[in-house]
Amino acid sequence: MDVLPIELLSEIFFHTLPNDGRRFYSPNPHEAPLLLCHICHLWRNLTLKSGCLWTNVSLSDQIRWNKPCYPSIFEVFSEQAKLWQEGSKSGIVNLEIDIRGFTGTSLSKDEESKELKSWSSLAQSILLSNTRRLQTLHINDPSRFLVRQVIWNNAFPVLSVLHIEMEQPLMADLSEPEEDAILVTNAPSLRKVFLQLNNAVSSFQLPWTQLTHLVIDKPMPFLEFYNLISQAKLLEQLSVGLDLITHIDPMVVQVVPRLQQLSLTIYSSANQSIFAPFEFPFLSTLFIRSDPWTTTAFDTPFFRWDTPMKKHLLCCRFSLLRSLTLGYQIISTPVLLHILATTTLLEVLKMDSANLNHQELFEAITFDPPVHALVPKLHTLHIYMDNQLQTLDLTTDTFIAFVESRTGLHAQMENQCITPDNNTNPELNSKSTARLKEVLLYFSRGDRFKDDKSISPITLTEALEQYPEWKDMKLEMILDTNLNGWLDDEIHFSDW
Repeated sequence: MDVLPIELLSEIFFHTLPNDGRRFYSPNPHEAPLLLCHICHLWRNLTLKSGCLWTNVSLSDQIRWNKPCYPSIFEVFSEQAKLWQEGSKSGIVNLEIDIRGFTGTSLSKDEESKELKSWSSLAQSILLSNTRRLQTLHINDPSRFLVRQVIWNNAFPVLSVLHIEMEQPLMADLSEPEEDAILVTNAPSLRKVFLQLNNAVSSFQLPWTQLTHLVIDKPMPFLEFYNLISQAKLLEQLSVGLDLITHIDPMVVQVVPRLQQLSLTIYSSANQSIFAPFEFPFLSTLFIRSDPWTTTAFDTPFFRWDTPMKKHLLCCRFSLLRSLTLGYQIISTPVLLHILATTTLLEVLKMDSANLNHQELFEAITFDPPVHALVPKLHTLHIYMDNQLQTLDLTTDTFIAFVESRTGLHAQMENQCITPDNNTNPELNSKSTARLKEVLLYFSRGDRFKDDKSISPITLTEALEQYPEWKDMKLEMILDTNLNGWLDDEIHFSDW
């Protein structure tokens, strides 16, 4: 047993756990193959008493108690929770509690209330008995009972990942009084926090100075965001919403030295640059959009990029970007080209184009150095071309020329792009190969194309038939009538 890798032992161990179709255990993912199909009784007894193996198992109650096929699921979970606590002994463990799921049941309101109280009581008991050894904790509690009674009032010495979801309660008479704050102050090892909150939560008190990853799925005032940034100097990934954007003296610049990924959703108008008070020297991924629910296809998106200060600040503060996403913005073609001229390391560009000249854009990013040598490392391009009110102005020939210029030997060159004077990144002086991997053109109406020379799904398909060598690339036009949906999957970081 000592000579076998822990990945293999964990895989074998998982298959020894009690399983009657209602398993609550979730193993950590491992790539080790399953070499044993049957486990003898002796091996089962041995592994179930091995606390170190239990540390690879997370307890989760995601399987809902109200499903018809699980009439006694609460009792089953109670038994397995007891086994999980006894088996893991004093080892570090992970826990996920999701107290939801009242819809579609045949229970009366009194029965639902009784079940909810039973689950809350059990969840509280499990939490309180494991606070000192929880490494990862995920709570979805619309009543806010666990957050208020357990998270606020206890110490979590080894907790490193905290995920809290607080949706609106489905039954008002069961909900606790709404809280106005999230307080987590006694978790010295906490590094990653994900908060998905309803509008009742208005403030946060977190150990900002020690966090490396932070997602807050709720708009916060710009001044509060500024104060957060001034404290959270260890942040590597940040995703927040911004509201009540007010002027802050750009002479007092907050530097976030480790931030690599930044996602911002703008919920209010911004007449000044939101980037002026900040500097992110190592930022590689920027996602910024206006809130789709406050921006419709026929409204003016809140955030404009056409003022000189915004254009200048974007270029000087984000010149090392590798991925840029702009959703529901107003950005003209000259401003975008100015940005692309300075983001010489850019590999991924995703954006809508409400104010763009598509023909001019694709001609400019056609790779023909030294005249046209923008974004030499670009390999992925997604553009939403809204043709709801006007016809598309991009010709098929221009698009094909763009793709052809960034494939094969034609794309091999010495990088000759102009770079910022203060940029000393050695990659800018190395050989660069601009090889496209994926180009997706989203459009909103299938009947608004200028003429038979304009790009359309039909003309693109016919043109691509002449280039069988491009079969490994993904070149598509996609009809997307949901103007608010094409960026939804991009909002939150998924590699936690």
